[in-house]
Amino acid sequence: MVPDNWGRVKGGKKGIEAMFTKHGEKLKEWRAKGGKAAQKHLLSDLTKKDVLLPSLNEKLSELIGIYLGDGTLTKYFLKISLDPRYDLSYVSYVKALIEDLFGVLPAIREEKDRNLIYVQLFSKTACEYLHNEWNLPYGDKVRGKAAIPNAIMKNRNVAIACLRGLMDTDGSVSKDGNSISVRFYSHNKILMDQVESVGRSLGIFTFRNPLETGTKSWDKVVDYFRIVGSSNLGHIVRFSEKFLANKILYKEEVIEHYKKYKGIRLPFKLGNRARSPVG
Repeated sequence: MVPDNWGRVKGGKKGIEAMFTKHGEKLKEWRAKGGKAAQKHLLSDLTKKDVLLPSLNEKLSELIGIYLGDGTLTKYFLKISLDPRYDLSYVSYVKALIEDLFGVLPAIREEKDRNLIYVQLFSKTACEYLHNEWNLPYGDKVRGKAAIPNAIMKNRNVAIACLRGLMDTDGSVSKDGNSISVRFYSHNKILMDQVESVGRSLGIFTFRNPLETGTKSWDKVVDYFRIVGSSNLGHIVRFSEKFLANKILYKEEVIEHYKKYKGIRLPFKLGNRARSPVG
């Protein structure tokens, strides 16, 4: 079993167990509503409350990282694209994060034939704020030269949160021979340079090639989960099974371990513990 003090919280309000309890039936409802119905529900909700515009903090920085990884921004909506086969708990996390930051309820829409599930915030005001205040481009991120905002790059704590969002979406915690590696992938050279810079400044990342940066060193992987951590249960499980039981899981094996980690609160960070697997 996972020790009670295995996870550490920095700013997270909801744990995995609460998300499964609260959103288990909601996931069925999200699927049933589909695109137009979900948008109608959201737009109706938007008429009932004002949109909040948060100042820079770790939560906003993590969301910006999530957008830079798997997001799309237009003048009218922010969309985060995930995989319903593995990411339903992360969908709940992103949904709660957006609601907490902007004070409005995102819509959930699924395309089953493409294995895609979307978390969408429909708000022109919020989109203008992200575009104007944080220079997040509308449309194609590579052509728009999407990058981590300078204010985030200059602040260690929010840079860590942004890196977490990037790694939880466009990064991986993967089987790598007899161990696991942490890698970030992107065709955006500007973003790659920034991610490498943050990773190296934290003493974590150890390699770079044109399309990826990260580390294959087990000690550095442990450092990554101690310093940066994760809000993506799939990443948490793969690391934890290696750390606690010296098990290296394939992606398809991860889901069967999810229930064991229900009590972990997010974002998850490794406490100051021994640097070798237990068991």
